[in-house]
Amino acid sequence: TKITSAISNKMAIGDLYPNPAVDYFNIDITLASTGTVNFEIVDMMGRTVESFATTMNEGLNHFTLNTKGLNNQVYVVKAINGTEIQTSLLMVKKP
Repeated sequence: TKITSAISNKMAIGDLYPNPAVDYFNIDITLASTGTVNFEIVDMMGRTVESFATTMNEGLNHFTLNTKGLNNQVYVVKAINGTEIQTSLLMVKKP
C-alpha cells in the first residue's frame, strides 16, 4: 500500500515487492534529477529501526534491501528527497 504525502514531479516511489517480504524487498523510485534520497524504516510504534541515504540518478532507480534486522510486522518505509516525503507500507512475514 502506498501513501503519498505530497504530489510532486520530483520523486515517485513505486510499489515495494514482494510484499509481504521474507528475506528481501525491492524498491523502485523515479527521480526528476540526480540527488540524495534518505530512507527510514519505521515500526508501528513510530521507532526508526533502520535508516540510510543513497545517491540516485535521474530516472528509474531500483534496489534491493535485506530484511535480516526486521521482525514480523508492518513497517512504514519513508523516502525523503529534500522537503518531499513519500511513504509505503511493508509487511515482513518470515517463516
